[in-house]
Amino acid sequence: MKLNFTKLQGQGNFYFIRHGQSIWNIDKKVQGRNDVPLTEKGEEQARATGVWLKDKDITHIATSPLYRCRQTAAIIGNEIGAIPIESRQELLEVDTSIFSGHSLEEVAVLYPEQWENFMRYSWEGVDGAEKIDSLKKRCIVHWQYLMDLFKQGNQNIVSITHAGCLQWLI
Repeated sequence: MKLNFTKLQGQGNFYFIRHGQSIWNIDKKVQGRNDVPLTEKGEEQARATGVWLKDKDITHIATSPLYRCRQTAAIIGNEIGAIPIESRQELLEVDTSIFSGHSLEEVAVLYPEQWENFMRYSWEGVDGAEKIDSLKKRCIVHWQYLMDLFKQGNQNIVSITHAGCLQWLI
């Protein structure tokens, strides 16, 4: 899959935001695709982000369908005003397979071989986890989506996602 970088007319911005702090962030658990809510601090982070974005003329918000991102998007949307918020599968977090719901310390004890593979090869070494090629393809699809929105006149677009996606998007 290849990105189509046609010449774009005009100016605009893509804002990439990680969801606010979740309850599993506090517990240092691997979240993966589990639906985990924000903490009060996470809600406050989302509000502060919304205040910061308020004067940026945001025309569209794309968000991961996971609750912590949808919650972040809703709070930001409330701060900046009524604009479209769209859930996008491409922005999902990496599927972390058997690591999900455990701290990294727990993973090292429960799955020592998988832990060692992870330390050596990242998610490529974990049975059942999403592979880099899959994540890369999802991120390319999202970039193309952003380009299409831009061509349609949406010049300041927010994407709310997870650390895994952000590594590839940025």
